[in-house]
Amino acid sequence: MLDGAEQLSRWQRRIWKKATANAGGRIITCHRPLFLDVLLHLETRAEQLETLLEMLPGVNVANLPVPPGELLQRFGGDVRLVFRHLYDCAERRG
Repeated sequence: MLDGAEQLSRWQRRIWKKATANAGGRIITCHRPLFLDVLLHLETRAEQLETLLEMLPGVNVANLPVPPGELLQRFGGDVRLVFRHLYDCAERRG
């Protein structure tokens, strides 16, 4: 299992593929198609992001400067980047 495969260089991916050649299978997670066939493609919906944001203490989704759906579009559906952006915004304000 390899999480975040897009973060590896082409050389590192080659090494990983060689090291796992005799494995029973390979599973990777990535934000764009890479070097293995896609088994399952998942996308985060704005409603899911809202639910995650509402779980955070002190966060009111209605008070966000940008709606969750727009944030998802802005960051290509990458929830991790959305959270990083919101963290940076909060840090600048606080």
